[in-house]
Amino acid sequence: PGEAVFIPAGCAHQVCNLADCIKVAIDFISPENVPRCDQFMRGLRQLNKQWNEDVLQLTTMMWFAWVSCSQYKK
Repeated sequence: PGEAVFIPAGCAHQVCNLADCIKVAIDFISPENVPRCDQFMRGLRQLNKQWNEDVLQLTTMMWFAWVSCSQYKK
């Protein structure tokens, strides 16, 4: 209980739960990693041309980030 694991950007990982648990995940892409995520997303699509679903939703995340930022007035 009360444990947290932080996975650095770009690191593959796998989880094996030894007991019943509840998983809470917060996916975060720093502005510095947007180009790398875009490159990764395009690479996944090239590997499997039949599977066109955008599971990373990078474009959607960028849109909501822009909308959120544009709501702030100076």
